[in-house]
This record gives sequence, C-alpha cells and structure tokens, in this order.
Amino acid sequence: ALCGGGRARARPALVDPAQQGDALVLPPEMGSQERMQKDLALSERVVRALDILFGVPPDTTEALLRTPAPTERKLDLQLMYLRRVHNFCFYSAIWAEDPWALRERCGALCVVRSERSVAANSERVKAHEERIDELLASAKLDDPPELAAIMDEVAIRVNNLLNQKTREINPTRFECLVCKKHFKNAAYVHKHLRKVHTDDLSAVEKDVFHEAAVVALEKDANVPSLKFFPMPAS
Repeated sequence: ALCGGGRARARPALVDPAQQGDALVLPPEMGSQERMQKDLALSERVVRALDILFGVPPDTTEALLRTPAPTERKLDLQLMYLRRVHNFCFYSAIWAEDPWALRERCGALCVVRSERSVAANSERVKAHEERIDELLASAKLDDPPELAAIMDEVAIRVNNLLNQKTREINPTRFECLVCKKHFKNAAYVHKHLRKVHTDDLSAVEKDVFHEAAVVALEKDANVPSLKFFPMPAS
C-alpha cells in the first residue's frame, strides 16, 4: 500500500506479539489410537479423583464419563472438563489455582496429530503416565492458613459462650442459664447448648466470619475502601 504521495510504503509489523505458550504441542505418539485408549482410562481416573476431592455429585461425574462418543471425542470431552472444572492440564499434569494461571503455564489448548503407526510406549509417554500417577497419589486439599485461624477463633469464642451459659451450683449439679435445666457436669450442659440452643452459637460463628470478610476486603487493593460503604443502621 502506498501513502504520503507515493514516496513511502507501509510495512506490516507485529504491534502486540502474542504470549508464548498459547498451545501445548504434544509428541506424535500421544495421537495413536492405542495411546488415546489408555489416556481415556487414565483421564477417567483423574476426573473421579478430583471430583471426589471437590465434592462434585457422583451423578455429575457419571454423566460425563458415560457419555456415548467415539474414543477421540470422549477423550477431548474429559480433558476439557479437567481444564474447565479443575484447572488441570492432563498432558502436562499441572494443577493450577485458576484458569489464568493454567493458561500461562500450559497454554490455551493442546495440539496433537493423529498417528496410527507411531509406538505408544515411548519414554515421553512413560514420563506422562508417571506424572499422572504421582498426581493421583498426592492430590489433596489443604485448608488455607486464613481459614485455620478463623476456625480457631470460632472455637475460642464458642467455648467462651458455653462457659458463660453454664452455672455451677455444686460439684455435681450444673445449670443451663438459657433454659434453667440442670445436669450433673459442665460437659453435659455444653452438649445440651450445642444441641438445643443453637442460635447463639450460630451467631458467634457468623460474627467471626463477617469480621474476617471485612479484614480481607480491607486488605484487597482491588476493592474500594469500605469507608465509602457505611453499614446500615440497625
């Protein structure tokens, strides 16, 4: 194309180069029919393990795994499920915290060419199977430190409330201050309070989680300051 009176020529340039790793290119042996059959079974194990870990209803898992389809299409469906639901890339065996981290580390998709004459048991394939086996053996969910601290605070406040609602009449007689029933020791009163008088205990738990949520919001730089959102008068 000509511009500037015909004296200059426009040259195409890549203004915003795409990020590296947009696609994960697989070795050709991963595209053999034998390999796809094995990966179909292997990915089913991963789907079941992660669904159980995250509490996905069994009916949902079975609906996915029992979908009638040719091997290649069914494998694609299971691998897409692992990416979309669990942020897990089957071929790299990377389990990410969120979709953005998964894309950054594994690309947006996996590319493999169907090969009928390539051996399905290369060293790369064996390494792939070992990574999946290691994931299945070690996959677990750890409570974040923040949640552990919150639950500790809930336990402390609930215990304090139980003691406040319990009165010792004598060493063998204790009273529930809510309903005035008597019990032979404090532990029975506490059990009674947990079972019968649940409203106060639930209120304590809600207060702790509300306070934790406010602290988390105040620490989040992406959330407007809470001073702009005053609490409504009760």
